[in-house]
Amino acid sequence: MLHSQDYAIKITNPNSDKEILLKPTDRIRLKTIANKKVSGRFQISKEGVITIRNRKILLKDVIKIKRNPMALAILTSSCTIYSGSVLAAAFVLIGALNSQNSLLWLAIPTFGAAIYTGIKSPNLLKGYKKDKGWEYEIVPFSE
Repeated sequence: MLHSQDYAIKITNPNSDKEILLKPTDRIRLKTIANKKVSGRFQISKEGVITIRNRKILLKDVIKIKRNPMALAILTSSCTIYSGSVLAAAFVLIGALNSQNSLLWLAIPTFGAAIYTGIKSPNLLKGYKKDKGWEYEIVPFSE
């Protein structure tokens, strides 16, 4: 039986002795020194290069990493779009029943903002920033 060894990202904070291990099957969202944001499943080479969606990023250039599970992204997106649609429909209904055109105008930006926020998929999980004392390291990982 052939067994290959993958690499994982170990995130540690020496101040609080906390340690997080991100496996290659996890979805992450990261931010680089050049202010580029990339999210998705990652792969790591031993040389410290993280590959996400065919983009190669050096681990030393990463300033923030956070988990980005698919289920959470779908849930937050759908809830945001649904609640914005309901709120916009409520503005339209109340405006139509009360003959107040001002409430009808509130429906347009509300619906637009809900769709934009839903597409951007807000991630409410904690991020691990270098400037907050978190350190990133590539370690061997085998399941």
